[in-house]
Amino acid sequence: MKQAILAGATGLVGRHLLSMISKEAIFDSIISLVRRPVESGLAGVEDRVVDFSRPSFEAGWVPDHFFCCLGTTMKRAGSEAAFRQVDYEFPMALARLCQNGKTHFHVITAMGSDAKSAFFYNRVKGDLERDLTELGLPRLTIYRPSLILGERPERRSGESLAGIAAKILSPAMLGPMRKYRAIDARCVASSMLSVAKSAQGEAVRIILSDEMQDMCNL
Repeated sequence: MKQAILAGATGLVGRHLLSMISKEAIFDSIISLVRRPVESGLAGVEDRVVDFSRPSFEAGWVPDHFFCCLGTTMKRAGSEAAFRQVDYEFPMALARLCQNGKTHFHVITAMGSDAKSAFFYNRVKGDLERDLTELGLPRLTIYRPSLILGERPERRSGESLAGIAAKILSPAMLGPMRKYRAIDARCVASSMLSVAKSAQGEAVRIILSDEMQDMCNL
């Protein structure tokens, strides 16, 4: 039985990915991990509430693919410590569950991820990439999107303005600058599904935003 587990289904990319996965015939079991009770309403999806600070696999959970779409913002988190918990500690705790076995771990970070960055956001993402790589997971794919566009459950005025500017500037971003173009959340989700459907791949792979654009199948 082929199983997929997804964390972060209430987020911008996660909800698109869960919807796409539920429509595919490649998984016999789909489990959506959430922090509070929520019903996805999608056929074949089992919603489970978990404590992401102390996650564990229940009996029968042997995922072929684990999709980690967790993430927040500094404004929503309220502090650097709270931000790091969601964007670093939770993904690391989930990844450790996948060390021994067959699981392909998929995780979204960000363009500019760098453990040595002067910017806190990029540094946290870089720390995550570095430490996930050192776990020795059976297979790890890291997705580094540029600014992600789409309708979010909560309104973020700053991101809305940035999104408008990105749409105007994107056509002019060619060649090496193409990877900095804003990307639709559905394209990020579509690229994750495409990679999951591919039987072959590197043990550790980093996919940049422009490659996701090329893989987008919408």
